Amino acid sequence: MEKNTSIRTCDLVMKGGITSGIVYPPAVLALKEHYTFRNIGGTSAGAIAAVGTAAAEYNRDGGGFERLDAVKEWLSKDTNLLHLFQASPETQPLLDILLAGLDSGANGPVTTDGSQAVEEKPFSLFLRFIALLLPGIRPNILPVANRLIHTWTGSYKALKAGGQQGMKWGIVSGLIVAAILALSVLGIVFAITPAEGTHNLWIPLVAFVLFAIAFSTANAWLGMWIGRVVSVFLDFDDLISRRLPANGYGICTGHTSTSEAEQPGVLQLPNLTDWLSDIIDKMAGLAPQAVPLTFGQLQGKQIGLKMLTSNLSHGLPYVLPHGLENFIFNASEMERFFPRYIVNYLCKHAPRKATQKRASGTSYVVPPELLPEGYYFLPDAEKIPVVVGARLSLSYPLLLSALPLYTVSMAAAQAYGQNPNQERLGEQDLQKNWFSDGGICSNFPIQFFDAWLPNRPTFGINLTSVRNTANISALEAIPKEKSHAIDMSAEEQNEKVYLPRAEEYQGVEWQHMDELQTFLWAIFGTAQNYRDTTQTNLPSYRERVVQIRLDATEGGLNLAMPESAIKSIIAKGEEAGKILSPTSFSFDHHWWVRFLVLTAQLEENVEELQHVLKQKEFKERLEKQWRSNDGSGEIYPYYRSKEWCEQAEQRIADIQRWVKDWQEAGKKSKDGADFFRHDAPMPNPVLRVTPEV
Repeated sequence: MEKNTSIRTCDLVMKGGITSGIVYPPAVLALKEHYTFRNIGGTSAGAIAAVGTAAAEYNRDGGGFERLDAVKEWLSKDTNLLHLFQASPETQPLLDILLAGLDSGANGPVTTDGSQAVEEKPFSLFLRFIALLLPGIRPNILPVANRLIHTWTGSYKALKAGGQQGMKWGIVSGLIVAAILALSVLGIVFAITPAEGTHNLWIPLVAFVLFAIAFSTANAWLGMWIGRVVSVFLDFDDLISRRLPANGYGICTGHTSTSEAEQPGVLQLPNLTDWLSDIIDKMAGLAPQAVPLTFGQLQGKQIGLKMLTSNLSHGLPYVLPHGLENFIFNASEMERFFPRYIVNYLCKHAPRKATQKRASGTSYVVPPELLPEGYYFLPDAEKIPVVVGARLSLSYPLLLSALPLYTVSMAAAQAYGQNPNQERLGEQDLQKNWFSDGGICSNFPIQFFDAWLPNRPTFGINLTSVRNTANISALEAIPKEKSHAIDMSAEEQNEKVYLPRAEEYQGVEWQHMDELQTFLWAIFGTAQNYRDTTQTNLPSYRERVVQIRLDATEGGLNLAMPESAIKSIIAKGEEAGKILSPTSFSFDHHWWVRFLVLTAQLEENVEELQHVLKQKEFKERLEKQWRSNDGSGEIYPYYRSKEWCEQAEQRIADIQRWVKDWQEAGKKSKDGADFFRHDAPMPNPVLRVTPEV
């Protein structure tokens, strides 16, 4: 295929995937050789990659992409990726469980300090006893328990305290049993030799000592394990019910506070948000820990950046940065999640008075000066640091803390409207909103930068699993004489990185289910991804979305991937970037498919439009709307004047003439009204009004 040298800009959208995000830097580095990035978007881990790409593009001439390459190399070494996820002291046991349960591949299990264990440590006597007592226990439970025991023995206070307490009670119970048995021996001695019983007191004394040693030792061991189990159970009850919610419903806050860093045993490595803030500054060529990169600075260089976050309190997705308007932050709370210079910047640029107009032109719910002490409206969209947007988007549920932002309650807003001179609001007048991972609502918002007919490609990088047996669904069952469908070859089906062709239908992935957890996970995955999966398969989408197939040991929650797995992912990312280069991807072909899809949809909707416009009731409804303002009827929503309605009639007449010409042309065609719809790309999409996400 000839290289299309006219393509020099592109948009890029990247899918979420937690640690799978390390696939993106090498893909971006390959793409930057052929394109400059005009718009970048992503969700979750894709949001991290989007921010990094935007920062590197912002400083393209100053070495931004060279620094991105250094980040790629840093992530591939040692256990750097794992160390970015540092638990708060209160929630460390949950991270220990997560790491103990991860399959770390050929290098063996990974300890919570990130070191690779050469071989599994032998099972303790207690676990062997449990295995004998419960022969039907799941085989993967005991190895996980064994790793946790070795991890927690010297570090988990609840385990240590419970063991000590249980051991004490075990010793006491052993002595009691020994005393009872010794008294029984004494009774036997007196019963057998009543005359010489006093001379044989040494027998029950020796028996007591022997019984005490035996039963105290056995009961101390058993009591230690019972105490450990009970203590850990009670501690986990407190952890789940109190400490985890207090930590923002997450194991890791993403930020290491000064007090935590000073604690003994805490790794002197950056936490995720601290690291991300630092590398963004470096890639953008900004002074470290000074002024963060903002959405407005990117816009100043014609770089668009969009991310998605999920407001769990509203049950809605919000597109960043503009979706944050009228949300409020608490400065002291933000210091738990962000470096201090980020929080200071937010406070400095937060509006302080109602006279400070928003860039969007909208007004404040209440004047900023009425907010409670320590609470501020977020700055305008262009003043928000990009790291704040990224952190809002990548709050992986339970792994990373959700972020709290506030809104003014409806009652407080109405009270202000009735009494503008009221005093400062109280904290009870604010409603806390929890923001979590954007992937909850849409993990792959490929539609972010869509246009009816684009003038540059919007590439997508989609992360999928290594293909299982694919099957043909109703979505794929389209006659080939109608769709010109191309079957994937056997070699293509097994490729780890693959860009579908425009006329190619990919088999629907089939998942084997044989247990409850697989069934429940499939429910969540279907609810989360069905929209993204369906859209990615549509013509004019699929041929610009490269598929990167990862196996079970690559990405996902595999925080402790061995270096070999990381390098495999990086190699796949590099291949994806090469596939999307102008030598492999034809924008002209993509544009042609998009044109066919659009015109077919226009043709279908023109008929519906004409049916409505030619009705006599249409003009009557316009007149009824503007006459309603004279007091004779109910005022319509979004009221328009008589003059506006008269101009609207003229414009509608123009549309009717256009529709008539379209239909007259159809009459002259052998295909009639189905000129564009005949043999249109399949599956057939729809053209309708929808939200941005």
